Amino acid sequence: MKNDILFSLKDNLIKLATQFTKSKIFKIGTRFAKNRDQYEHIMKVNVLSYTAILILFTSFLRGLFLWHLDCLLFLLIIAINNSKKRKAPFETAEKNINPKI
Repeated sequence: MKNDILFSLKDNLIKLATQFTKSKIFKIGTRFAKNRDQYEHIMKVNVLSYTAILILFTSFLRGLFLWHLDCLLFLLIIAINNSKKRKAPFETAEKNINPKI
């Protein structure tokens, strides 16, 4: 049971990091991408780095504060994961160039 909770928390942290990297602030290096493969590779690197930062931050919170903050952080992760998904700029550009008839 404890492993299921940890796996779920890890999965939600990865999703949260993905949401962060989709915002304009965290799109580091994506403007240098020349095609979709390079763009996806840069986004994967960003997701991994922000996931590591979030895991370190949550372990820091667990060491300093009460377990209530872990619960609040978990609820925040769920709320952000349920927010509206955004499309990558290449997806919208491809649809504009080749519209389906």
